[in-house]
Amino acid sequence: MLLVYEPILMYATNTDEFWFDFSTMIIPTMAIFVVFMLIGMAASTVVYYINRIYDKKSSTELFKNIQTDRTRTFIWYRYNRENHMVEYETSGNMKEIEKFKPTGSIYDR
Repeated sequence: MLLVYEPILMYATNTDEFWFDFSTMIIPTMAIFVVFMLIGMAASTVVYYINRIYDKKSSTELFKNIQTDRTRTFIWYRYNRENHMVEYETSGNMKEIEKFKPTGSIYDR
């Protein structure tokens, strides 16, 4: 709605100082409105059908093909202290900090 209303309001408040006529302005304004409306409708349709595919499925059901016994490697650092980073690996959940094992790689700048 703002795409249609704001240019008309700008024209109505500055009729003496406006550099082009209302008839020149309405066609591009309506074209922009239609284009954005179609893009929004297409995006909401895609989201709707994606939601229907995954409807009523838990996250464990959606990701059941992921191996649970895998080993992950990551770099641990503290915010505002990126000059010292340590590489760890874990086979557990990322919340289980006690299972982190250092790989021996340390990155100092």
